[in-house]
Amino acid sequence: MMIPFRPITAADADLLRSYTMEGKCMNCDLNVANLCSWQFLYHTEYAVVEGFLVLRFVLDGHVTYMKPIGKGDLRRVLGLLMADARSLGDTLRVACVCPCAQALMDESMPGAFTYTINRDKSDYLYLREKLVTLSGKKLQPKRNHISKFKRTYPNYEYRPLTPDLVDDCIRLGEEWCLTSDSCMQHAMQAEQKMIAYALNHIDELHIVGGTLFVEGKMVAFTFGSRINGEAFDVCVEKADTSYEGAYAMINNEFVSRLPEDIVYINREEDLGLEGLRKAKMSYYPDLIMDKMVATLTAQPQESEEEMRMRFETRHLWERSFADPRAFIDLYFREKYRKERNEVIVRDGRVVSALQKLPYPLTYGGRMLPASYISGACTDERYRRRGLMGELLGQTHRAMWDENAAFSFLIPATAELGAYYAKFGYAHCFRFGWKTETHPNPPCEGGGTDLTVREVLPHREDLGGSEHLIYLRDKMQQRPMCVQHPLSDLRAVIDDMRMAGDSMWEVRRGDLLVGLAVCRAEAQGVLLRECVYSDEEAREALIAAIAAHYGKTEVDVLDTTGCEGEYIGMARIINAETMLAAYAGLHPEVEMKINVTDNELSGNNGCYHICGGACVRMDEPSAEAEQLTIAQLTHKVLTEENPVMSLMMND
Repeated sequence: MMIPFRPITAADADLLRSYTMEGKCMNCDLNVANLCSWQFLYHTEYAVVEGFLVLRFVLDGHVTYMKPIGKGDLRRVLGLLMADARSLGDTLRVACVCPCAQALMDESMPGAFTYTINRDKSDYLYLREKLVTLSGKKLQPKRNHISKFKRTYPNYEYRPLTPDLVDDCIRLGEEWCLTSDSCMQHAMQAEQKMIAYALNHIDELHIVGGTLFVEGKMVAFTFGSRINGEAFDVCVEKADTSYEGAYAMINNEFVSRLPEDIVYINREEDLGLEGLRKAKMSYYPDLIMDKMVATLTAQPQESEEEMRMRFETRHLWERSFADPRAFIDLYFREKYRKERNEVIVRDGRVVSALQKLPYPLTYGGRMLPASYISGACTDERYRRRGLMGELLGQTHRAMWDENAAFSFLIPATAELGAYYAKFGYAHCFRFGWKTETHPNPPCEGGGTDLTVREVLPHREDLGGSEHLIYLRDKMQQRPMCVQHPLSDLRAVIDDMRMAGDSMWEVRRGDLLVGLAVCRAEAQGVLLRECVYSDEEAREALIAAIAAHYGKTEVDVLDTTGCEGEYIGMARIINAETMLAAYAGLHPEVEMKINVTDNELSGNNGCYHICGGACVRMDEPSAEAEQLTIAQLTHKVLTEENPVMSLMMND
């Protein structure tokens, strides 16, 4: 079933309110005035399905949904949202989930979602009566502000917000924007657009507001609307700060005139702004309501058996590795897929598992499909029974069917490296570091026309397209390099945040000309990735990072693959595909090779490489070079110095 989403407009407000007003959640994001007025920014759409109101929007570059509102089979409706997200190439994410909504979602689909809280998005709620009376010692400063305002401006006038006052409100809002920090101008301009829409649809959106005048000049205004029967949301409050006490005055005058059946006033989030948080806390909220983002852990359209496989695989991972819970949540949200999971079941449960993650490799101008083995583990009670060898064979056959050219992995220890060598793996990927010395700090701004700055973890919008597309494109220009799709790079960014890594950018004017991924360790500063448009940008980037950490030396990953120790291993899955790529890369080479593969018999045979082409011969050749699949892997991969970086669990 395709959900018939359509853009939200003020004309839809009454229909939306017929659902939201029946709810008990006091979340400001369910205020219909907000939903309609911010549509331009979040591209909010709605539909009514199976008796539920469903809302879809775009948040941080992801298709995102609100928890469905209504009565009926919530599990079925969440299933429809899963299918809708999947059809758009995304994973189901439900934003603005308050604790009551979380309980309903968990009851409908136990264990299906991972929840994350962002304190900056929590709502501040106050008892209406408290904001009216301002009684008690804690709120004495507010009463003092109001008293001083009344003494200073005895002829002030409070007026209810009416359509004829809209122009004055918009003017005051524009003046207020001019006084805000330059870094906030974009956000303030967006808020002004929201204010203009809301105030030009007062009646349709059921908006109630108030204004404050001194000597005929508007000095403050506020407005909002009901969330439900007992909660009112204050959407906007603006005041001319040159009139001391104007904020406290408009707040008190306005809430004093709201209907007495309203119990709570929601004054929305603080967005992580220190001044705004201090102002909201100064009224001593009766409730700070956390709002979470719920991300689907279970995959769309999972059968009960598939869900059991995923849960058991995750449980085995948790018992086998010492990874933080946050990383495991990220991995099973972003990387795990039922079709990627390979398991062995004994005694009715998963006892050995791994994931084969799809990654392509640039190879001599071609993009070859490959699979990365991740999370290989066996229950300790079932070890030394040959299960991992059985699982690897099963996985290699699945990769063959999926047309992968080769498989690769990063063994955690030398002993594991020796173990994987038994199954045709050869050390192919070097991890080498070049120490660069920068004794002098960089010029101001990183150069005459260059600006260098840290963008992770400080920039919340780093998951956006510009940085990731630049990183992807530069990595694709490398002749032999494991590639990351954009969706994978977004997961890598989340992994970097948890690991404490940072990312730095260098710009020439507004143009992005370099990125570096940096990790500060006790022994020094490591640049795990460094991509750039020219040498000047590279020098400015590395010099600025060295200066930031007070170092004269920085270790930079060797992206030629020529230096360092062999850590990553690979195994050819399809010999004919790899030899055709090798022949194309080396048209000058003529040779015959007899290949022996004890696991994938389809690779066994004789291959003739000549003139840039590879031909499979009908019969073995006595003059052909005899190579095992591991030796062949070493020849066609290791000798080309392939590069691998930014793997999530390296």
